[in-house]
Amino acid sequence: MSMSIFYRKRASNPYTKESVTEALKTLVGEGSTRRDRYLRRFQRSPNAWPALDEILADVEAQPMHVLLFAATTIRSKIKREAHTMPVERILQLKSGLTQCLQEAALLPAGRPLIIQLGLCLIDLGLHFASWSYELAELSEKMVSENRPEHIRVFLELLQLLPEEAREYVVNVSPTRENFIERRLWVQAPHVVTLMGQLMGYQSIGLEGEKQCLKVCAAWTRFGYMDAEDLINSRVILRAHLILLHEEEELHAEASDLVVALLESASIANDLELEVFEMGSGLEDKFLGAVAQDKKALVANYVAVFLQLAATTYTVTQGAKTLVAEDRRRRVFGLLLHVARYCEWYPVEQTLNLWRKLLQEPHVAAFEPLVQDLMRILFDRIQLRDSHQDSGLRRSSRFGLFRQRVADILKAMAPQVPPAVMDALLATAQNPASPWMQVEAAVFFLTHFIGSFAHLKTSLYERLLAILSQRPQPVFRRVERRLQKGLKKQATVGGEVNCSSC
Repeated sequence: MSMSIFYRKRASNPYTKESVTEALKTLVGEGSTRRDRYLRRFQRSPNAWPALDEILADVEAQPMHVLLFAATTIRSKIKREAHTMPVERILQLKSGLTQCLQEAALLPAGRPLIIQLGLCLIDLGLHFASWSYELAELSEKMVSENRPEHIRVFLELLQLLPEEAREYVVNVSPTRENFIERRLWVQAPHVVTLMGQLMGYQSIGLEGEKQCLKVCAAWTRFGYMDAEDLINSRVILRAHLILLHEEEELHAEASDLVVALLESASIANDLELEVFEMGSGLEDKFLGAVAQDKKALVANYVAVFLQLAATTYTVTQGAKTLVAEDRRRRVFGLLLHVARYCEWYPVEQTLNLWRKLLQEPHVAAFEPLVQDLMRILFDRIQLRDSHQDSGLRRSSRFGLFRQRVADILKAMAPQVPPAVMDALLATAQNPASPWMQVEAAVFFLTHFIGSFAHLKTSLYERLLAILSQRPQPVFRRVERRLQKGLKKQATVGGEVNCSSC
C-alpha cells in the first residue's frame, strides 16, 4: 500500500522506519532511557512522517506493537499539526488511513489498531468539521463491496464518533459545539437508515448486528440522533422484537438502545407514547425471565425499567393530568417488581426514585403503591437464622442494604397511617410470630416512630416489653438501642409531651 504523507525523506533525516522499529524492539533495561528519548523526539518531529508512511505501508508485515505506535503517533501529530496542513495533504492522509483501516480489518487481532486508525480519521474530520460529506464517502468505500470485515470496521468508527465528538467539544474547541453538532445531526438520519439496512445483511453476522445497535445507542446517548428518527426506524423495530422474543445474543445491546432512547427523552423532557409503551410493555417478559432464572435478561429489563421510571418521573413532574398520573402508577408498579425479585443493588436504585415520590405534596395519591413497597421491604430485610446469635454487621452487604431501607422508611414516616403502626405492633407482640418477623417489625417501628413524637416514650417502653419476652441474643442489641433512644427522649420528653397536649 502506498500512503503518500507529505514529507519527503531526506538523507539528513535521523528517523527511518528501521531505526524506529529497532527502538521499539529494544527490551526495557539497558539503553531504554535513551530509546525512550529517541521515540519521544520522533513523535514530535516534523520529519517523522516518512517513517510513519513506511511503517503503515505494509500492515501485514509489521508487528502489532509497531503498528499501534505508528497509529497513536499519527493521532497525536494530527492534534498538534492539523491546523498547519494544506488541504491536499489532509486528503492524502485520509485516503491513506482509510486504506490502512481496510487492511487492518483483515488482521486476526487487529481491533486495537482499527480503533486507533479510526480515531485518527475522526480527529481529522472533527478538526475540519467535515463529517457532513465524509460519512457518505466512507460508507461508500467501506460498505459498497459488502465485505463483512470492512463493514464491521466502519461500524466501529461510527460507534466511536459521538463520544470523540463530545470530548473534542469539551476539551479542544468548545466554541465549535453548535457547528459540529449541526454537522452530525445532518448525518444522523443517514446513519440510522444505513444501520437498518445493514441489520438485514446476513453476511455481517450477530457481531455486526450488535454493532449496528451500539452505533445507534451511542449517537442517541450523546445527543446526535433525533429520537423521532430512531422511533420510526427499522433499527428500533428490530430492537423491540429482540426484547419481546428474548433473543439472548442481542438482548443486552437492544435493551441498551432503549435505555439510550429513554435517556434522550429525559434530557429533552419529552417522552413519546411509543417509547413509554415499549418499555412498560416488557413487564410480562421480565416476570417470565425471573421465573426462568434468566439473570442476564432480568438485568437488561431492570435497566430499561429504571430509566423508564426516571424519565417518566422527570417528564411528568408538575403535571396534574390523568395521563401523567397513570404513567407514574405504571412505572412505580414496575419498580415494585424490581424491589420484590431483584438483588440488593437494583432495589437500592429504585429507592432513590421512591424517595423523590415521597417528597411530593400529592404522594397520598400513590398510597397503595407505597404500602405495597412497605410489605416487600418488610420481607426483604428479615434476618437469617445465622443472625439470631451474633446479629448482623452493619458493614456487611446485607447490613448496608438495610441502612438504605432505613433511609427510605424515615422518608415514608410522615405518610404512615396509625393502622400500619398497629399492624406492626401486632406482629411484634404476637408470641407466634417468628423472631425474624419480630425483628423486622421493630426495625420498621423504630424508623417510623419519629412521626409520632407525642407517643415516643410509650412506644419505646412497649417495644422493650415485647423484646424482653424474646430469648434470641440478637434482641439484646436492639434493646440497647431502644434504651438509648428512651434515655434521649427522657431528657426532652417532658417538654415535647407537654407542648403537644
